Amino acid sequence: MTTSQDALLRLNDVRAITGMGKTLIYRLIKNNQFPRQIHPAGARMSTWRKSEIENWIEEQASNCRETPECVSSVRKMSRRR
Repeated sequence: MTTSQDALLRLNDVRAITGMGKTLIYRLIKNNQFPRQIHPAGARMSTWRKSEIENWIEEQASNCRETPECVSSVRKMSRRR
């Protein structure tokens, strides 16, 4: 039985949860700054573990609270909307 923490997410789900685009996601993966995708046996699709994405988001939020530069960049981004 799969729990919600173990659920697999497709790219569009990851994009919706993180608010990031496909190019940025894959760039961060390449730089080891984002959870790597997994490929279910025999499937030609990329998926991510929901728990890994949620942990990554928590880590980013925690890091952001600790650095004034991050808070400043978040404020700038919110003004653009």
